[in-house]
Amino acid sequence: MFWRGFRRHRSTGEGADRGSLVPNICQDPIPSRAVSVSGVRFTVSDGPADYGSFWSRVESGAWEPETLALMDRILTPGSTFVDVGAWIGPTTLYAAAKGANVDAYECDPVALSLLKRNLKMNTELSRRIRVYKYAIGESEGILRMWSGQLGNSETSLFASHEREGAVAACSQSFLAKAHDALRIFRKKGYDRDESALIKIDTEGAEFGIVSRLAELIPGSRAIWYVSFHELNLNPATLPARPFRAFQMLRTLFAFSDLRWYEPTLAELDKAAVLEAILTGTWPPHRSLVFASRRL
Repeated sequence: MFWRGFRRHRSTGEGADRGSLVPNICQDPIPSRAVSVSGVRFTVSDGPADYGSFWSRVESGAWEPETLALMDRILTPGSTFVDVGAWIGPTTLYAAAKGANVDAYECDPVALSLLKRNLKMNTELSRRIRVYKYAIGESEGILRMWSGQLGNSETSLFASHEREGAVAACSQSFLAKAHDALRIFRKKGYDRDESALIKIDTEGAEFGIVSRLAELIPGSRAIWYVSFHELNLNPATLPARPFRAFQMLRTLFAFSDLRWYEPTLAELDKAAVLEAILTGTWPPHRSLVFASRRL
């Protein structure tokens, strides 16, 4: 493993892979606000540290409109939504409000606390949501996770992130329990579920996760939505650009038997995508959709 900032520790066992419905985590009343976006409504906590400006962006349609539009097209009541990297719950809540059954995975303790607060605001929706407080990874164990500020949306495996051409060190870290992606997906049967939309948004860990799931993907009936964060790959001893291109090519190869789409569901030419990555013209931080069937 070449990725700087990645450290694996001894496994602490199997107990954490059981999901739980949202517990009663606070006895005092929590201030709340209603969020309405694209005709979907839910409630979130509205304290001073509850990302109020973020939820305003969601309501205005400025936050990931392509993601929400994709969910509108794919999810129907009774669908399965797998939210790997649930953060504070925007896609988890949106999916549940559309009637989907949600498995939400989040390991950042601050984000997890806010996620649970937000789910507590939505009693009816929470009945369709299970939260798993661990990371999905390449193996069982303990991972050191990094962030510029715990609870933000950029917590990752990596001790530094590149933004606007500058690489900056992350100042905060914590240890998170991780479970083997292949074991979890086999146990849950996500890949065999035709109704499932699997979202993987893990700030760079997606490369390892997809590699671990490579044997399940060719025959998958689910729809995959993967956000690529190659700018977080800053190996200590290798040139970043070719290393990032290699990781992108390796990851896309796992999906070679599936159709490739933009989030708008415009189908992509695989050869053109690979050529763009090899020539350095493929833009960073893109999300793609993969499916065995025509969408």
